[in-house]
Amino acid sequence: MGLTGHTNSPPGGARPGRCGFTLPELLVVIGMVLVLIAFLIPYLGRGRELSTRTLCLSNLRQLGLAFVAYQADNRGHTPRPGCGEMYEDWLYWQTDRNPNAAPFARYVGTVFNAKVYICPKDVLSDHAGANPYSYTINEAICRVNFAVGGSNPGAHGAGLNTVNFASIRNPGDKILFICESSKTIDDATWCQANYNPNAATPVNLLSNRHDIYGEQPTNTTPSAGRGTAAFCDGHAEFIYRTWSVDPSHFVPYLPYP
Repeated sequence: MGLTGHTNSPPGGARPGRCGFTLPELLVVIGMVLVLIAFLIPYLGRGRELSTRTLCLSNLRQLGLAFVAYQADNRGHTPRPGCGEMYEDWLYWQTDRNPNAAPFARYVGTVFNAKVYICPKDVLSDHAGANPYSYTINEAICRVNFAVGGSNPGAHGAGLNTVNFASIRNPGDKILFICESSKTIDDATWCQANYNPNAATPVNLLSNRHDIYGEQPTNTTPSAGRGTAAFCDGHAEFIYRTWSVDPSHFVPYLPYP
């Protein structure tokens, strides 16, 4: 008499089954992963760009706050612009000068840190001049008796007087430092003398390296994009290049009362 209920199940009651993926299934999974990577890459790139822009703004904010502290300790006088070799230059960028010796430097840190003066996205080997740093200061505030009006509102004055900080109108609207284009940077000065609408080739322009546009050394239209700048009240912003060529944003005495 045969046994009833007998099965051929293996010991332990485990049922036979397959393990792993078939080749078609594996290919589908790989394809889905590749699609996800392709979808995420632009966002990762934008994330990296946002990180470098934030660091650039942080550097400029630190320089702007150092400027506010400097003028407070010097009866409202500003540092010099760093276009020659004067003791009060805000930055000793020349190879024959010790950057730690600049009076302004002590307001930025106890020891000179070059990273604070360099945009993390700047390619220093592309600079038009010898200045190995990225940021330049407003000449209209730190060097000249600034002439307003005429065909060239940024003409050099005859003297080298700095602007008294208390005389700057709307300091929150006046650009102090810019992250300058690698195509135009030559010294530590942002020179408004070149912001002449009749000039064939404007120079000393705000860099747009953090925007979607490439460096455009002769473009001052809205299509030139945006860059980083610090203002006379110490704050920093991501602004359009058109702001930087508008006298109301760089002439310290505008608007007139």
